[in-house]
Amino acid sequence: MLIDAEEDIENTIQSLINQTDAEDYINIDSSLEEESDINDDEIIALVQETAEEECDSNDDLSLLPLSSKTALESVENILRYLQQQNDFSIDCSLVLKIRDLQNQIRKKQINSMKQTTLDSFFAN
Repeated sequence: MLIDAEEDIENTIQSLINQTDAEDYINIDSSLEEESDINDDEIIALVQETAEEECDSNDDLSLLPLSSKTALESVENILRYLQQQNDFSIDCSLVLKIRDLQNQIRKKQINSMKQTTLDSFFAN
């Protein structure tokens, strides 16, 4: 069975060789469309344009606005992480500053959820 498979492969390869003319094989590249030769400066410019586009797309991602809820969850995760770590010492003032940040974000979240009055809507 293995011998039959090998023979089939050999026959397939041989038929492909017979179908391809040596002249066609040698001139295969000449049938492809040739692009104009580009110099080193053009290659550098293309690479720099691509790199700038990638940087711009990364900047756009970092500027996406985060909700107060997401920020608050992140700060809570940091506090939880610090509480679970026993292998390094944590300065208490750092934890207090993080808790202060947490309170500020919570206040901002509450203020953004307050319902405006009809008078303030028409005042704008």
